[in-house]
Amino acid sequence: MLRKDILPAVSAYTGDLAGDAAAKKAVSDAVDISYETMTITRLSELLALATKTVGILDAAIVESGTITGVEELSNYCRDKLFATMNELRIYVDEMETITSEEYWPYPSYGEMLFSVR
Repeated sequence: MLRKDILPAVSAYTGDLAGDAAAKKAVSDAVDISYETMTITRLSELLALATKTVGILDAAIVESGTITGVEELSNYCRDKLFATMNELRIYVDEMETITSEEYWPYPSYGEMLFSVR
């Protein structure tokens, strides 16, 4: 989900914002592009953190395959896998709140709760 949908969607949004900012600046240097700049900056930070964390999660999943004991594996999952997944979730949740809904690849909680037909 992250690699195939979320990261590309957020990247496309920041790319379009950058294009918008460049177009505005082409009209006049006096145009304020602080929204675009702040949004691109924060989303780029979150993209980097999410990319790094998903790499850590991948390595942890591979490592979990070497653990043979049930209790040891369950402790590893709790301490490493779930902790890393929770960290990743923080970044993704924030990206969702910043990214335009037209780019976000999944329905929001609000859409799921209030758009029942």
